[in-house]
Amino acid sequence: VHRADDWYQNQLIRAKEISWTSKGLTQHEDGTSYHEEEATNNVESKSSETIETAESEISSAQEARSVLQKSHLIVGLHCDQAAGEIVDFASAKNIPWCVVPCCTYSEMFSFRKLADGTRVTSYDHLVQWLQERDPRAKVTTLDMEGKNKVVYTLP
Repeated sequence: VHRADDWYQNQLIRAKEISWTSKGLTQHEDGTSYHEEEATNNVESKSSETIETAESEISSAQEARSVLQKSHLIVGLHCDQAAGEIVDFASAKNIPWCVVPCCTYSEMFSFRKLADGTRVTSYDHLVQWLQERDPRAKVTTLDMEGKNKVVYTLP
């Protein structure tokens, strides 16, 4: 339990260090980043789009586990490295889930392979890989620009 709590606390610290802009993270997996001035100007010019954060936070691994086990739906929106774990956890607990994946992180997750053995190296591969993780999974396209596929299961 102590190792899980230590790991969880380290992840909270890392998460708090992430810098967001109106366009997303300041740095992406491919190393490209947005210019701070451009990000600041975009946020200032769109004052109605203020990004607010919740004041409450889950402060221990035990509390996080309890919340997740009581959940009736697990959602991952642009969940980056957690996409596979969301699917695996929810599927194992028979909890409906939906994931809108974005970044592939193919170098970090070089072990990810499609059913036919193809290495997951693209967005379409990632969507297929997530769908292959649960036989109940379906895919649909959201009516929005950008990475707009949602992989999900129904109750």
